[in-house]
Amino acid sequence: MRIKNLVKSLVGIICLIHSFNLWAGEGENIQVLKKNDLILNASLRIVDPLTQTLRRGEDERKFISKISLIYGREDRTDLITKTDWTAEVIYKIEFFDEDYLRVGVPVEGNTLTLDFNKNNPIYQSTNVFDQIGTNYGNVKITITKVTYTGTAPNDLRLELSVTDQSLLLMPKNSNFVLNRNNNIAFWSFCKGAESYQLEWVYIDNKDINTVTNADQAFAYREPTRVITSNQYYEMNLTYPAGK
Repeated sequence: MRIKNLVKSLVGIICLIHSFNLWAGEGENIQVLKKNDLILNASLRIVDPLTQTLRRGEDERKFISKISLIYGREDRTDLITKTDWTAEVIYKIEFFDEDYLRVGVPVEGNTLTLDFNKNNPIYQSTNVFDQIGTNYGNVKITITKVTYTGTAPNDLRLELSVTDQSLLLMPKNSNFVLNRNNNIAFWSFCKGAESYQLEWVYIDNKDINTVTNADQAFAYREPTRVITSNQYYEMNLTYPAGK
């Protein structure tokens, strides 16, 4: 069960949630389009229905989708010009459940740009979509526009990768403690955990009456999240009152 703590201070309320991540079930799928295939309506798709259901003992599933336009250092076999060039790819991304029914609406207008110039070259451009839930393992991206300036090399590629991670919630007996003297959070070791995830939300004075519990706090504000392999974390809780 998810454990939430409500901690009051002189400057407002800090709401804390803690869980740990078990990375043993992590897996990654990658699909690639090379430059000659970067055309309008070209697509990349990752279909992995086996990742759609929770594994035994798993509380949540997290999917990280990365879309990258890359001019890799391991490539560059056809760099024959010293002139500047740019490459831009615009795409939409869609997510599907295990029956390949679309989840939500497509996210359109996503842009990746490479810029080869003498002063500040950009060799990789990446967008990341980070979702928790079992309906994000099937992913499709579709190119809606490709633009080049100058003589862009052929050693360009568009990559779609999807990584899934198992998330397990901290048990009630994890002995979570926040030391208010030094703002260090401590918790017990959890068998099988390779890292721990700690989240907190700050609610300022003017919203204290509006937000009265941790569930409301995490729905009201975007939390701060850290991941650590230690069983403690020193939190920076310096927040202004009423801001």
